[in-house]
Amino acid sequence: FIPVNGLTSLKEAYNEYVIMGNGKTGIDAVLFLLDRGVNPSNIKWIISRDFWWFDRARIAPDKIFDWKMDTCTAIAEEKDADAIVERLHREKILYKIHDDVDIRAFRCATITPQELNSVRRVTNCIRLGKVRRIDENGTIILEKGMVETSPTSTLHVDCTACGIPRRPVMKVFKDENTIVLQSMALCQSVWSAAVIAMVEANETEDDVKNSMTNVCPMPDTPENWVHSYLTQIKNLVALKPHQKDLDGMRLKNVATEWYFQRMWKGMTQFAPLLPTLLEKAEQF
Repeated sequence: FIPVNGLTSLKEAYNEYVIMGNGKTGIDAVLFLLDRGVNPSNIKWIISRDFWWFDRARIAPDKIFDWKMDTCTAIAEEKDADAIVERLHREKILYKIHDDVDIRAFRCATITPQELNSVRRVTNCIRLGKVRRIDENGTIILEKGMVETSPTSTLHVDCTACGIPRRPVMKVFKDENTIVLQSMALCQSVWSAAVIAMVEANETEDDVKNSMTNVCPMPDTPENWVHSYLTQIKNLVALKPHQKDLDGMRLKNVATEWYFQRMWKGMTQFAPLLPTLLEKAEQF
């Protein structure tokens, strides 16, 4: 039994590898083993729940504004979160590891089509819930069953830690002496911290500050992903008085696109969608 970072220091091969966890870390562990020649049939993959995955190429700096427009269009035109993610799946903006599995989880994870094809080579996927324990005989006790493994020739790899857990939402500017750092932009903790600092330096009233930094919790389902996405849009509208400062931030994920091209897309593509998006922000 090892944590995932122990894979890099292995001195010997095992007959079987059990990857516990199917978030980004779990996929990285599977890819690591495949890249080093492990036969896919020698890998068991415990998938406690399936996630939606973004195509990483679509959120590259030179493509992310187009990705945002496609996402905003889907949110504006579809009736609910399930319809939104299914549309994004049809448009190959979102992926499933296995297309025949119903998905109810969403964590902002990314994958490339090449990585997707690689991990699909692992066919021994175990969907019996979370691991409870592994006994001395190598039997894995899960929420909905058991899996037999060898206590000596099987390596169990732990990829189950939650990178960014969901926490209770609090006002960012709690009082005149306290700032509670949280994301005000979806899945962008670092840029969020920079924006919060900018707001603190330029605004004086806590109510105004909080109106610009509504919290976008780390999503866990399609519904709260859509909620956080729309909250982020509300924040960007409220931050309009500080647009010059925002445009000057290198951390902003569309900052690398040519300025006038970004402005043109904003006026011709985003602006017509904005009223509908703000209306939907009150529904989710």
